[in-house]
Amino acid sequence: MAGVGINRRDYLRWLLTLSGGIWLLFWGMGLRHGLGLFASPLADTLGLNIGSFSLAIAIQNLLWGLFSPLCGAIADRYGAGRVALTGGLLYALGLWLMSHSIGGVFVGQMLIGVALAATTFGVVFGAVSRVTAPRHQSISIAIVSTAGSAGAFVVVALEGYLLEKYTLAIACAFLALCALSMLYGARALAEKHRKSAPPLPTITALARAVRHNGYILLTIGFFVCGFQVVFIALHLPNYFNEIGLSRANATNALALIGLGNIIGTLLAGWLGGRILRKKNLLSLIYVLRSLAIVAFLFSDKSVVAAMVFASAMGLLWLSTVPPTSGLVLYFFGAPNMAMLYGIVFVSHQVGSFFGAWLGGVIFRALGSYDPMWWLAIAMGLLAAALHYPIKEQRGMAEAAPA
Repeated sequence: MAGVGINRRDYLRWLLTLSGGIWLLFWGMGLRHGLGLFASPLADTLGLNIGSFSLAIAIQNLLWGLFSPLCGAIADRYGAGRVALTGGLLYALGLWLMSHSIGGVFVGQMLIGVALAATTFGVVFGAVSRVTAPRHQSISIAIVSTAGSAGAFVVVALEGYLLEKYTLAIACAFLALCALSMLYGARALAEKHRKSAPPLPTITALARAVRHNGYILLTIGFFVCGFQVVFIALHLPNYFNEIGLSRANATNALALIGLGNIIGTLLAGWLGGRILRKKNLLSLIYVLRSLAIVAFLFSDKSVVAAMVFASAMGLLWLSTVPPTSGLVLYFFGAPNMAMLYGIVFVSHQVGSFFGAWLGGVIFRALGSYDPMWWLAIAMGLLAAALHYPIKEQRGMAEAAPA
């Protein structure tokens, strides 16, 4: 599966890059997945209310999106290793600051937002696609995406355990040390002997992208994904508390989302382009998300119903990533992948900002999350309608087939 040949050296280079991407996404996505569990400890220790915490997480998500194209463009041109190295250090510092003060929570989330842009999807996908043969790019991206799902399953359990057994300061310090281990992944992503085609100038790539209707629809639709998943990940623990379920139930639900995510992401990577066209798969995912939320809202809100909902959402959680990144790769090829996917991801993170922030605003104003759930349902149906008319056509003559 080496990207530029069949010799042993190229294969080992592909394997090292894949392992680095897996490690970065495992910890990068895993550590952020359980941040909703910090709401109560931060309230008890620092007096931070849910509205303020929601705003801090919303800012994190917005910065993650805004910095993704910049980090992607730097990684496309100069290699992913140094970008990811900087991100790992910022991630550790951000987690450590969280336990010190309310200001530390906000500054910490800002640093984590920049760190996520440097250590997750766009940067990793670009590095992996550049060392992978075109026919294997989609499944390679699905594999590294699955690492993020595995992290969400494993690390959220670790976060729940630490917050239950130790003080907030100890939990944050330990998680910061875990973030430092991401430096291994950054080292593995170093592109010292890069053989792929050089990226197009940024302005040229952007000019071609904005003229591609499918890329525009994909970008708009990804807003909904961010809105839904961050609202659920951040506010599900508090929602469970309101309907009489425990923090342990919330931890288990988030872990089930991570576990289902592993299956859903791999399944989406296999289905996209084999059984279903990628744009049709995305429409189906958004419809199923809306149906899952409707079913949960009309359920008896028991522990069993909550766990079934979490399992269903897990299957649909990051399953949007392989077909979305696969379409960007198909449209434009590998050389500018990190930057162009980063732009699509900006839309995702703007949606994440509103999902996190509006959840807190509406709950504080009304004492209920019901309006947010119904908004998430409506937006899921809108996203399905936006993705369906996408035409899968290439936007750059230089693009290699995905």
